[in-house]
Amino acid sequence: MAQKIPFEHPGVVLQEEFIEPFGLTKYKVSQSTGISQTALGEIIRGKRSISTTNGLKLAKFFGLSDEYFVKLQMQYEVETAKQTEKKSLGKIIRFTPKLKEPPDEELLES
Repeated sequence: MAQKIPFEHPGVVLQEEFIEPFGLTKYKVSQSTGISQTALGEIIRGKRSISTTNGLKLAKFFGLSDEYFVKLQMQYEVETAKQTEKKSLGKIIRFTPKLKEPPDEELLES
């Protein structure tokens, strides 16, 4: 059975796709966004989630859509939950509503 490639933490994406390629430092990003260096370091190491507020700040700094980092975080959390809860999710039986009985033929004819 093929093993699923883990979804990258948004902090890894931030570091590898934005900070490193542009030659930025955590200090520069921190000073420009108002996100503390400690928080930024924890985000990059995958020890902290990107909050909506920090996601907006990072998006503004890098000229991205407001939702960019927030969506990355959400996707990461969904994929992580699907993997960690795979067993319990597999036990859930999908709800199927019962269809109402069709109307009486007599009512349709009038």
